[in-house]
Order: sequence, then C-alpha cells, then structure tokens
Amino acid sequence: MRIVRAVLSLVESHEGRDLVIVTHGAVGTLLWCHFAGNKIERRFDQPGQGHYWCADIETRQPECE
Repeated sequence: MRIVRAVLSLVESHEGRDLVIVTHGAVGTLLWCHFAGNKIERRFDQPGQGHYWCADIETRQPECE
C-alpha cells in the first residue's frame, strides 16, 4: 500500500490532465493490479523491458495494458 499511497499523493496534488510516473517494472505491475481491481499475480508481470500502461487520472482505471 505504500506504493499506492505515494502514487495517489502525486495524482491528487497534480494539476492538469497528463502525468507520467516512471517506475521499476514490478512497481508498475503492482499499481496496475491495484487500479484494475485484480489480485496480484505473476501473470500480470510486464514482459521484458520498456513497457507502459495508461490509466484515467480521475478514475485511476487502467485504459490499456
């Protein structure tokens, strides 16, 4: 939850529509699982390097994987 709280703090204090948060792949996977409402599982790991996902800044719902 520490990671989720940190990201939510950034999102809530951000003014504007676009925001980029760069993390280690495992952190990105944990965040995606949380915001998507999924249990944390290895099948959601990002394959390889250089991957990203997008979420709606208002709802925090992932829009792409």
